[in-house]
Amino acid sequence: MDWLAIALEHNVPIPSEFNSILLSFLNEFQIIFGLKVE
Repeated sequence: MDWLAIALEHNVPIPSEFNSILLSFLNEFQIIFGLKVE
């Protein structure tokens, strides 16, 4: 996710709905790989 790193470096605001979608994706990703969500 290089684009995300770039966005963070340039302080580009990320819409809250997109952020929640991203978080949901990351949670699913962790579940798939058997990692516990801290």
